[in-house]
This record gives sequence, structure tokens and C-alpha cells, in this order.
Amino acid sequence: MVTHPPGGGGILELGVRVEGKLRSIRVLVVDDDFDTLEVMRVILESHGAQTTVAATAAEGFAALETFRPEVILSDIGLPDEDGYDFMRKVRALPADRGGRTPALAASAHVYTSDRERAFNAGFQAFLAKPIDAKALVESVRALVERARAHLERRRVNRRAGQTSSPAHGERRMFERRQPCTA
Repeated sequence: MVTHPPGGGGILELGVRVEGKLRSIRVLVVDDDFDTLEVMRVILESHGAQTTVAATAAEGFAALETFRPEVILSDIGLPDEDGYDFMRKVRALPADRGGRTPALAASAHVYTSDRERAFNAGFQAFLAKPIDAKALVESVRALVERARAHLERRRVNRRAGQTSSPAHGERRMFERRQPCTA
């Protein structure tokens, strides 16, 4: 597990300016392919994100405790356990330990059944590999914005003394699960 500050350089240096679309957003990237991992890290950091990278689900799970990401970006085909099992473990955690962290699946398997399986495991978005830089940045930004808006609505409702009805309390934070496309 390696943590990188925004614009921290690395093996790949693309020479792009930091655009700030992801300014200070913490992203945990889990992928067993070093080149893909490095490319995703550089793309995210070039847009201002702080990243931690992990090559296995076990490393990613450990990083979740120390790094506290705002978004998890995980490959589906991991060597020790697949991304589906990894996400199910994350979702089993209490919210204060990362169990509700928005998550983005990345996979070369792009059939509808693969996407549905990812959504059923707990991912909120899906990106096809090879990763398109614009789609990656926009997907991470959208997940964070939705999560922040959800938290703000909950805070406002608590201040106003409103509680969710049982029917609404069971709804997931992200109701519409659609593949992210650029």
C-alpha cells in the first residue's frame, strides 16, 4: 500500500496540469496490474485527488482503515479474492469504518451480467477497461458529490427534527445504478 499526495509524481509523469476537479478527494485504488494502477493513480492525482494504491483486496481492506477514502476504485479481477468479495467485505463494515464508502468498479468484463453483479456486490458505478481518463474523473467526482449531498440532506433533516420514515430509511444512498459512460 502506497499513499501519494496530489501531484506527487511517480513512475509515470504525464505532464498534465492539475485541474482541481478532484481537489483533495481521497481515493483508494485497488488493482493487481501495476501499469493500470499507476495510470489510474496519475490520472486522479493530475486532477487534484489524494490516492492510496493497493495491489490486492487484503491490502485494500487494510488501507481502508488507515486512509479513510471518500471513494474506492477497485478492479474486479484481483488475485487473492475478487473485487465482488472485496466490496461485500467493505459493505459489511459499519459506516464509521468505511462500510458506506462510495465505490467504483473497473473491469474488462463489460457484459450486463458483470455490471449487475458489481452493483449487487455494493458498487455504485462501473467503468470498462481500458479506463478513459475523462470518464474516470467524472465518475469519481459524481460519486463524491452524490455522497456529500446525501450527508447534507441527513444533517438538515436531523437539525429540523425530521426522521426518515421506515420506507425511506431502507433506501440505498444511490438509487439509480447505471454504468458510467463518457
